[in-house]
Amino acid sequence: MRDYNWIIGENLNEFLSIGYFNGWFPIEQLCYDNEWAIDFYSKENMEEDYQNDADIQFVKKLRSKFGYDHIPLNNERLNELADNYFQYLRFNSEFVDKYIKKMN
Repeated sequence: MRDYNWIIGENLNEFLSIGYFNGWFPIEQLCYDNEWAIDFYSKENMEEDYQNDADIQFVKKLRSKFGYDHIPLNNERLNELADNYFQYLRFNSEFVDKYIKKMN
């Protein structure tokens, strides 16, 4: 279950800070291409089309309004969060049974 369920922030500030440069839409890529996602969230995408995108304009307004800083996403922190909090997640038992059967 841990491969497809990620805890990406301990609080709202940490979550917002991860998307400081590029928003949060592609965060799901952690499950599929972890290295790409870590790299994507480490720096700002400066392509003109990307910078002019309405979603990124919204991200810029959020960070201006709330004043949070960038916190880089990294696997060490993700593992720390999983070790600390994954045990508290609750999954529908029927879903878990089906998921585990597919994995085996």
